[in-house]
Amino acid sequence: MYQISVTTSLHKSVKEGEYRQLVDACTDSTVFNDWPWLLTCTEHLTEEQQFQGVLVRDDQSQLVGFISLCVTKESLHTIPLRVARFVQYPLGDRIAILLHPSHLAAWEPLLEFLNESSGIYWDCMIWNEWTETQGLLHRAEQWAKKNQTPFFHRVTSLCPILALEYSTEEEMISSYSSKMRTDLRRRKKKLNALSSEVFHLRPSTTETSGLIENIRKTEAASWKGREGVGIFNAPDTYAFFKDLSQRLAAYDQLDLSIVNIDGELASYKYGFYFRKTFYDYSIGYLPQYSKLGLGRILLDELALSALTKGYKAVDASRVGATTQHLLLERTKVTIPHHRAYWFGNSLKSKLLMILVIHGKPRMNLARKKYRKWIASREAIQRKAEK
Repeated sequence: MYQISVTTSLHKSVKEGEYRQLVDACTDSTVFNDWPWLLTCTEHLTEEQQFQGVLVRDDQSQLVGFISLCVTKESLHTIPLRVARFVQYPLGDRIAILLHPSHLAAWEPLLEFLNESSGIYWDCMIWNEWTETQGLLHRAEQWAKKNQTPFFHRVTSLCPILALEYSTEEEMISSYSSKMRTDLRRRKKKLNALSSEVFHLRPSTTETSGLIENIRKTEAASWKGREGVGIFNAPDTYAFFKDLSQRLAAYDQLDLSIVNIDGELASYKYGFYFRKTFYDYSIGYLPQYSKLGLGRILLDELALSALTKGYKAVDASRVGATTQHLLLERTKVTIPHHRAYWFGNSLKSKLLMILVIHGKPRMNLARKKYRKWIASREAIQRKAEK
């Protein structure tokens, strides 16, 4: 038998030690599930956001499952709803459902509990960037079908991951295509002609503050700063990542790659270290060095450095449905990310379900047909003008 409950206070219900033991035991868990991310996310919730942790304990009161959610009022497709999402949303890149491998039998009781929570705590539950390898998704589909519970999911992205299965740097370099080797050699030659340094480090807490401030300045000068999409320059996300970076550094999980040119931080990769894997999160560079291809250089230097330091993989962490990551030039291995919808029984929830499952795909199809029609009309017009 399992005890399943909801808490609105992380510290009053869960101890860091038992939570991290669960993270360590779960094969799917990522750095975004670990305590530094969870704690920072809960500390930066707004007044409109309510934390809800779903705990699963066995008959000896051991923590064997945990889902961290945030409930807030949202308007989805113009429908006002109480939506439950992973508390790491939208900043977390890959989230696992923490369920101990020895207690997978708790999955269906947990789904039943969540379903009964619909209408009490939330109208719709959305799991963005959900990944899993324990068969939970398939079992969720079966459970939903058996219990006639509205459930829908789609793959939102395929994230490349490069396994570092080489014995030496030379062996890794020899695996590159001749075109890649030539391209990297030329780029590095141009960089070496400048007064430059390349670093890959997991900084201490005392080093982190200055490094983050330098990264912030570089991001502000980059296209991200100009377009207002940088994570280190928007006030709310800067406060979050400033706190998170310090906390990650204390756990030896902050992982940075940096290019300095003339003593100035010209480019960076901001990422995380977890289970001997580098999680790529954010990159930036000064616009005057855009032609150097610092992103490619940093990725290569990172992979080579990670190999020598005993890392097992370099992980793109998250990419969009249409964006491409440079890792795809090196590996075809990808991890699917899902967006799962759990719809409640209210009229609003059912209307949202219709729009998500049927309305949105049809709108996208109509939009594609319209664009195709416009393109054909423009082609006919250009031909007529000639």
